[in-house]
Amino acid sequence: MIVETLQEQIKSRVPWLNDLQIMRFIGYATIYGALEAKTLAKLLDLKKEQVSELFKLLIGPENGVLSGKYEGNNFIVSSFKIGPLRADFSDLSEKEIKVLGLLMSHPDGIKVSEIGKILSLKNEEILDVIYRLASKSVCAICTKNGFFLVDFVTVSSPRDLNELEPEEKELIGLLLTHELQNIRKLSELLGRDKKDVISTLLRLVAEGTITGKFREKQDFSLEKLSFDQLPVDPYLLEGGLRDVVGLLVAYKEIEVKKASHLISQDELTLRKNIYSLACDGTINVYFEEDKIRLENLSEISQTMDIEELSDSHKKVTGMIIAYKSIPIKQMKKKLNVAEIDLLRLIFDLLLYGIINGFINKDDIFVLKKPPKLPSPYSRELNEKELITLGAIIAHKTLTTSFIRKLLISCTNKSPEEERKIITENEEENIIYDLLAENFIKGQMTNGTFTLEYRPPNPFSPPFYSLPETTRTILGYMLGKSTLNPKNLSNLLKTPRENVQCEIYKLISQGIITVDIVNNEFHLPNPPQILVARTPKELGGKFQELTDLLKDEEEIKIKQIAEKLGLPKDEVVLMYSLLLGEGIFKGKIENNKLIIESGPHPLDPRFRAKCYWCGELTLAVEEKCSSCKEKIPWCSVCNNPIQNGEDAKVCPKCNKPAHKSHLLEYLRTKGECPSCGSKIKGKTLKPLEKIKQKKENENSKETTETTNSP
Repeated sequence: MIVETLQEQIKSRVPWLNDLQIMRFIGYATIYGALEAKTLAKLLDLKKEQVSELFKLLIGPENGVLSGKYEGNNFIVSSFKIGPLRADFSDLSEKEIKVLGLLMSHPDGIKVSEIGKILSLKNEEILDVIYRLASKSVCAICTKNGFFLVDFVTVSSPRDLNELEPEEKELIGLLLTHELQNIRKLSELLGRDKKDVISTLLRLVAEGTITGKFREKQDFSLEKLSFDQLPVDPYLLEGGLRDVVGLLVAYKEIEVKKASHLISQDELTLRKNIYSLACDGTINVYFEEDKIRLENLSEISQTMDIEELSDSHKKVTGMIIAYKSIPIKQMKKKLNVAEIDLLRLIFDLLLYGIINGFINKDDIFVLKKPPKLPSPYSRELNEKELITLGAIIAHKTLTTSFIRKLLISCTNKSPEEERKIITENEEENIIYDLLAENFIKGQMTNGTFTLEYRPPNPFSPPFYSLPETTRTILGYMLGKSTLNPKNLSNLLKTPRENVQCEIYKLISQGIITVDIVNNEFHLPNPPQILVARTPKELGGKFQELTDLLKDEEEIKIKQIAEKLGLPKDEVVLMYSLLLGEGIFKGKIENNKLIIESGPHPLDPRFRAKCYWCGELTLAVEEKCSSCKEKIPWCSVCNNPIQNGEDAKVCPKCNKPAHKSHLLEYLRTKGECPSCGSKIKGKTLKPLEKIKQKKENENSKETTETTNSP
């Protein structure tokens, strides 16, 4: 028979000892080294003579179990010739783990009575556990002045962060965020039973996951962790954890009670979430009485663009940019959202790195530095946005009430319908969107917006695409040194605000720039207009008017009106349209039409060979007069793409452009000239493929028509 363990050898040599006696013997001998016959007899429940017999059996040279000698009534154990059974951590009972944890967390030693007090165990039970730990070679234990000390531990199985249970992470996080903690206080803060907290703590220490010390009054002090804290990026968090990180990033320091209220988490849940995040290393916070203070957080880099977020995110961003510092209460009222929803929008913006700021103790959001915004004019603006943008550019400083009145007037609806069309705070929301998308830069103060900068608009729409009324207004502005919208509104028989709105749309689209003096519009730099239509194409009366003006330098409006049989106001409007079309250059002054030059012929670029069929057509028309297909225009040079020319389309918006123009634009700008998307030359699609697709579809339709009965 091969004896593999010390326990088995002792059993084979001394069969009258049971397992408990063997365990106590090995443990006692391992700890004390010197075995007093009297004490050992009591410990093993043996008679003195049996103890002596036990020594003789174990020390005999033929047995080879112990090495040692007698000294009076003591037996000194030099060594065990065979090592005791070495246990794995999984072999330990809950009671053994607790005792081991207590021994390890008292580096200066601990008395049996103190262990009993903490674990509610009898001294005899505790000693048996200690002897068992020693007999299993779990740790090296010695005694000093009645204290048990651990020299080193042979069994250690520290776990990694992702292996910990939620309640263990919460306990570790609590220890990280507080100074020296009393076990009772730990229990209260975690909402757990005191014994359960002690049990968890001792297991973590016993397995080596954490290192720390117990002190007087059951205080525990954390020293270090055995695992690496690999923090989760804040923007990847979800639910309650995301709210907590966002709150701390926003407020930096906040009362627990207030934090609990703001994100609708009870205090216990809030604390537990913070403890878990602290254990993970996502945040570094410190609790001071009933306050939470964010100690440190790695700088958050921008992980998302504003275009990828919701309209609500954009409005909040724009509002913050507009005010630089604004009370949360005011933001909530202006956006008409619940406080928790507003805060979550702010948290998102902070955690995605779009804005950099904080909420101070007075609940005011303070912007620290301007955010990185998208390229301006990355999308087309709707009519309300065009009017608002134009008014801002024209006036530089204006009240939001002025914009609101303007928007309502331009709807041409009844008061009841107006209230539905222009929602509450819509004019401010439009400004916030314009700011967030980098169409303008400026600041809002007490209901007044001041423009600081407006990026130039590189993609003004061509004049020929403007509505006739707008071209008439433009021409009238070209013909007058100064324009009072009221005068033109009388001519057009439309409200003054409608005239203003059209002017503002021209301004916002980059077609004109104006100066406003005493509510009158001045054109400091009149635009150059290419002639896209002939007078005949505008109508027979326009051809008649052109013929009358052809050889004149100036002529009275009354005279022209009589020859054409039209009211004077209509003559003025017709001449304004001719100016707006670029057919003439001139003035309207002192009841006269002044002709500086003209009539100008049609610009050659507006006659083009249709890309699809090759027939000559008027390019300014939307569709070819021969094949009725839409005429493609280059989004870079703003000229028609003609038959035989190489063209490409953007894979994002499908807007076409001459291949060479588009590739050069991408080389310098890196984005589509139409939609602003970041694209590469190799992703462009040939316009010819669209043509082939159309031809195939037409061929299929023809075949189906021929084959139909």
